[in-house]
Amino acid sequence: MERSTSQEILDVAQDLCQRLGFNGFSYRDIAAKLGIKTASIHYHFATKGKLGEAILVRYRGAFAAQLSAASAEIKDPAKRVQRLAEVLGGTLKDGNKLCLCGMFAAELESIEPDMRNQVRGFFEDAEKWLAATLVEGKEVGVFEFDENPRTVARNYFASLQGLAIWARVFNEPARFDIGKAWLATGITV
Repeated sequence: MERSTSQEILDVAQDLCQRLGFNGFSYRDIAAKLGIKTASIHYHFATKGKLGEAILVRYRGAFAAQLSAASAEIKDPAKRVQRLAEVLGGTLKDGNKLCLCGMFAAELESIEPDMRNQVRGFFEDAEKWLAATLVEGKEVGVFEFDENPRTVARNYFASLQGLAIWARVFNEPARFDIGKAWLATGITV
């Protein structure tokens, strides 16, 4: 299936965001990579803010689909949590990139309100899914924790994001893998 110009623009912009941050590239960078004029980008995305929002909506939807698929395909809650960590760590193995929303979170004060809402929504979605998975795991005896499940989910997800940054600094995805294994010992039985 042939990709549309708007999809190609989103692909390139997302790659640039995950490597350079939203404020680290311009429409000229996208145009150069695609061999098109910046006017073509403006035709599809009138402003960089609209482009950023479209990237975030797409990424958030894809991430939600991955979480939903994990819930449907993986019965063991501990393995579902591992899948979440693998998804976040997988971006490091793709050109030393970070989670798109993690990158946007670092630039939260300099992006438009609609984009901020998408970033917050992404983290809320992840926290909600993870908390539900942790509750299920506690009920079947694979997780053990005394705190509120939302608190555990929030801290676990924040720790994964921090591990990704740490591994990226050294361009060593293995640091993420070592850290996520250690992190999992804090909640598993």
